[in-house]
Amino acid sequence: MTIEELLDQAENYRLDGEYEKAQEKYERLMKNESKENINYIHSLRGLAEVHRMKENYSEAKKCYILAIDLYQSVNNIKGLGYTYLGYGQLIRHNNDYYEANNSIQKAIDCFKQIDDQYGLADSYVELGHILFSESKLKESEETFKRAFRVYDSIKDIWGAASSMFGLGKVKNKMQNFDGAKESLLEARQLFESINDKLGLANTNKEIGDIYLKIKDKPRAKSYYFDAKNLYDEMHETNQSKKCVEVLIDLED
Repeated sequence: MTIEELLDQAENYRLDGEYEKAQEKYERLMKNESKENINYIHSLRGLAEVHRMKENYSEAKKCYILAIDLYQSVNNIKGLGYTYLGYGQLIRHNNDYYEANNSIQKAIDCFKQIDDQYGLADSYVELGHILFSESKLKESEETFKRAFRVYDSIKDIWGAASSMFGLGKVKNKMQNFDGAKESLLEARQLFESINDKLGLANTNKEIGDIYLKIKDKPRAKSYYFDAKNLYDEMHETNQSKKCVEVLIDLED
């Protein structure tokens, strides 16, 4: 098996959520390559992604920072863009929104340079979440709209659904409940079309929250119940418990 085939295998393990297998492959690849070799750098970025998904944040941060330096040294703009994107996602979850925003802006610059529409759209979605977390709701709304337009142009249904979900969350926060329902129902339809149960569960939960706010208890109960069942199917215990807590309150 060639180095490129091993790297593809590691990537497939990572994308399938088999993180231990992916980590073993990445680390083995890195032992056999010099730091200047592009396969070493790709493996390092993959390892950073694995650590992020396993919530090993300190290790992920070290890998991302080193990968950024190495991609810069070989002038690999695509790899650099995706590393900035992953690093931004990492530090957003650590609530460092200023640094996350800075990293995502760098990713956007990279993807614009090489006309990578997928990377650009993913970066807009991430930026939308950062701005939402900073309560910059109007900017977040415009960013999610921008992401949707790019995803729609490249026929990426999951991306379009995710950006529409983000847009619905923003409108809900802005108390534009009719607009939020419209966006979320569109996201729901898109998630259903690709059988994305997690996306569907999250969307049902968000729609349920809207009906809860406008005091439509029967519809709130229906959407939270559907969300709970989907979370149970996927063994998303924490999310299921949150739905149960709301459903209990709705019975009072």
